[in-house]
Amino acid sequence: DEGQLSPIFLQFLDCVFQLVNQFPNFFEFNARYLLLLSENIYSCRFGTLLCDSEREREVVAGIRQRTYCMWEYLDSLPDLVNPLFNKAANDDAGVLMMPLSMLLRNVTLWTDRLCMYGAKATTPCLPPGTELDRHSTLHTSGDETADSLKRAVSD
Repeated sequence: DEGQLSPIFLQFLDCVFQLVNQFPNFFEFNARYLLLLSENIYSCRFGTLLCDSEREREVVAGIRQRTYCMWEYLDSLPDLVNPLFNKAANDDAGVLMMPLSMLLRNVTLWTDRLCMYGAKATTPCLPPGTELDRHSTLHTSGDETADSLKRAVSD
């Protein structure tokens, strides 16, 4: 059924993002890798995550012949590799076991993903050397703000 979408994989990616964010030296990929992966989950550009199983992708839908592999695409982008990752140091360190309290205390919002389509902050364009009194324009209407900008520019 087309209406059966579940955010479980996105939630998993958010958990991985939290770990990458807190322990960047332990991962071969960076947060941009996770962002691209999350953007393409439902895009149908890649067949890698479509259907419910490998068998369904191969036998029933024949997706491999009609779509590209997401993993090959992500592996072809060199800027997704984490320059901080040191395989030898991580092999010596063993398993990453962090205290749960520390992990939970440092959870942050994955703004690149969760605020992707939100309004972006804007700054008015002023000529160099012109300062705008921020406090006087915070609660003004658009016309009052435009008038104060015109006065600032003309002075």
